[in-house]
Amino acid sequence: MQLANQIFFLATFCTLLGLLAPFFWGIGAQKSQYKVVYKPLAIGCFAISSLAFFVDSRAEGFGLPVANLALVAGALYISMLFNTWDQSITSSKKLFAVFWFIAIGAAYIYLMGVGSIKDRMHLINGALALISLWQLATLFRVAKKRSRLPN
Repeated sequence: MQLANQIFFLATFCTLLGLLAPFFWGIGAQKSQYKVVYKPLAIGCFAISSLAFFVDSRAEGFGLPVANLALVAGALYISMLFNTWDQSITSSKKLFAVFWFIAIGAAYIYLMGVGSIKDRMHLINGALALISLWQLATLFRVAKKRSRLPN
């Protein structure tokens, strides 16, 4: 089972690098898809997370904090990307994302000292659930705005 997980995370990392390649080497229309920086940042964080999960399966404990925090950062960047779709991104939303990441990171580091792996899993799952709710609310707002636009 561990080998299957390692292959999965390595394949995911390679796939995400492939998705990120046009940001660095693309020309014309390929590169223009990255006018907003949140998309490549999210893909990059998810790639780092996958690589760190792969590394952690070989050197236990080393990559898990990096993997989990990169996963949270990637989800926050996706939230920011969704907010750019209806031009509702504000400084307060950016500040909230930074604050949320710092709070989750501090709680994670604290739990590394006094908590268990299970506690850290619950923290990351809760953080990702709340970020997902924010993403869903943003997507509903975008869909509602677009449905009111004349064709």
